Amino acid sequence: MEVSIQTTGSGSSTRRNIFLVTGGQVALLALWFGATTLLARKLGPEILGLYALATRAIKIVTTCVGEPLDLAVMRTAPLFLRTDRRRAISIARAAFAIRTLFGALSLLASALFPTAIAWMLFGNRDLTDLALLTGFGILTDLLLRSAAGFLQASERFGPFITVNSIWQIARAGAIVALILVGMITARSALAIYVFAPLVAFLVAIPFLPRDLLRPTPAPRISEVIDVLHYGKWIALATMFATLYEGLDAFLLGWLRGDRDVGIYAGAMTLAMIPDFLNGAIQSVLAPRIAPAHAAGRFGALYRQYLRYSLPLGAVALAGALLLGGPIIRGLLSTRYIESIGAFKILIVATILDIVFLPLPAALIAFVRPRAVPAMNLAALMFVVVGGIALIPRYGVLAAAGLIVAARITIGCLTFIVARRILRADGAAASPA
Repeated sequence: MEVSIQTTGSGSSTRRNIFLVTGGQVALLALWFGATTLLARKLGPEILGLYALATRAIKIVTTCVGEPLDLAVMRTAPLFLRTDRRRAISIARAAFAIRTLFGALSLLASALFPTAIAWMLFGNRDLTDLALLTGFGILTDLLLRSAAGFLQASERFGPFITVNSIWQIARAGAIVALILVGMITARSALAIYVFAPLVAFLVAIPFLPRDLLRPTPAPRISEVIDVLHYGKWIALATMFATLYEGLDAFLLGWLRGDRDVGIYAGAMTLAMIPDFLNGAIQSVLAPRIAPAHAAGRFGALYRQYLRYSLPLGAVALAGALLLGGPIIRGLLSTRYIESIGAFKILIVATILDIVFLPLPAALIAFVRPRAVPAMNLAALMFVVVGGIALIPRYGVLAAAGLIVAARITIGCLTFIVARRILRADGAAASPA
């Protein structure tokens, strides 16, 4: 029996969605970048380091928990929304329940053990209020991911970009307002970072379908188990990946001090801009990867992606290397001049990752999730060992160099595994 799978919709629809999401995200990125630049200038490297450690901790936990659940939904929901809507809704509810549980546990832990968490994150037992805000931020971020993830999986990109707009405008606007009235501190900036996702989540609720919001009993245990069964491999992989990409800042804090974290955060502010743009594009492409693979069209989808990513990536890298220094000196002030070297290293890793890896990495996560933890564990061990050996002497340059080396390692392994998957698919499809 033959099954026809609609993999990508019309090409014009895909391009329209990419332009909608990317255009909206570019505008929001410019807004957030302006607010972050003002924040860095106002706080200075040392105070910015505290803010960066707290937000990095939130990102590490929410990515470790949220990313596997996002992928579990993305892996099945786009198909089931067309063929078995009740099951798709049940999967989304199961993922929401798991996210909410982890978020609540994080908040509870920060309320019960604020002194220990403050010491672990900031090296200072007195910063318990920052520890409590960090725990609450994990919960609000996971709530927002639940709503935005369903809008993405169902390819409702108008509401998706609306919710993201509310999130970014709320936090950028609040930061600028506090700077103007002279009330900005690491604590007030972190409070804004924590409460903005909650505002966006409340705005997202009316955009969600009624059958998702309708009061029902708890999600079927079979769906929760299925999500967790798939998610356990991606959870390990995401934990290792998030640690190797986030541990650099904490190693700097532990081995060098808050000022080095602030300098590094200044470099990361610019170097991660392409990641935000890539995230916008992947929001459109991610729901199409599993159907494309099922239909045997992943190779065509990837070649189409490279047709745009290669020339755009080359132009972006050349521009970043030429203009990064003047931009850092002009926007962040000369207090961040030490960020320039780290930025030039980090931007290479970011651009290479975006140009070549998003689609093959997603394919492996969907098709062979057991392979991903070992790949990311290798990169994590590289960063830990190299960081302990090099960061005390070379500081931010060592941290940036380790991230580049880890991403190149992951990239090589990704291509090897993805190629094996496609070869196995081709052999299975060939007549005996």
